[in-house]
Parts: sequence; structure tokens; C-alpha cells
Amino acid sequence: MTKRKPKEDHLKIGRPTLYSPKLCQDASRLCKLGATDLEMADFFGVEVMTIYRWKNTYPDFCYAIARSKEEADESVEVSLYRRATGYTHKAVKIFMPAGAEKPVYAHYQEHVPPDSTAAFNWLKNRRPHLWREQHDISATVLVAQLPDLEIAQRIANLLIGAEEEADALPTPTNSAKT
Repeated sequence: MTKRKPKEDHLKIGRPTLYSPKLCQDASRLCKLGATDLEMADFFGVEVMTIYRWKNTYPDFCYAIARSKEEADESVEVSLYRRATGYTHKAVKIFMPAGAEKPVYAHYQEHVPPDSTAAFNWLKNRRPHLWREQHDISATVLVAQLPDLEIAQRIANLLIGAEEEADALPTPTNSAKT
């Protein structure tokens, strides 16, 4: 009877990984610029599944990506908030008067008014229970239990928006008498 070699003594099968610890820095820089996993894969010349595998296999790589994406998201959050609420910043206008040898620099405070679209997006994401665009409404009607096919059709029309059919529907007490 032959003994099996322990797994660590077996030769590794497959292509050697392209991963190196230097990729953490590159991935971090890409994420700070807003790159997605797919864009990172294109940059590194690998499939996006390889990026997912590296994130599962190398904790440093995963942490570098997560930390950098969080920083980029926070930066966008601050910018969106400023855009939604309006802000003032220092600016310079440069004029070149006729006959002047040097340009004239005019420093001033520029006000950017609040942007309603940015404010709506902020509120929709921060308070979705109050600001979401779509409200889910559902109804269930058991057509098989309705006594009349015509009533079932009227109910179906009512549910899809035919409101004029609502007045014609018999009430349960009236339908029992007829």
C-alpha cells in the first residue's frame, strides 16, 4: 500500500498568479480616482473574476481597495452636499484693457446657488423612506373565487387604472341579493 503525499508537497497546478504586493498601491490609486473593479481588471490586463479572486485571497489587496473606494465616496459625498446646499468660493477674473501692458486681476467671491437636483439625490439616498421616487403598491385578487367572470374583469381593469369601472362594481351585499 502506497502512502499519499501531503497536499503541500503536491505541485501547484495552473498558471502562476500575476498578483504582487505592489498591486495594492496601484489598485488604491485607481480606486481613489473612481475606478470600478472592471476598470481595474482592464488596467491590470486580467479578467474581473481575477480581481474578485485576489480580493478573497489577499486581505491587503481587499483592504486597500475598500479603504480607497470609501475615501472616494466620502469626497463625492462632500461635493454633492456642497452642491446641494450652495457655497461661496474665491475666484479671479482676468481682464486685458485696451492699451494696457499687463492684465488686470479682479478678485471676488463667487456664489454657487443650491442645486435642486443634487439636493433631491442627496435626500433620496439619505432618506429613502421619505424621498424615494417609486412607491411599491401591490394587490392580490383571487379570480378563481369570484362568482362572476364579468366582476373579475372589472376588478382587473380597476387594478390597471380603469377607475370608471369602480362605480359599477357591485358591493358584496348587493351581489348576494341578485
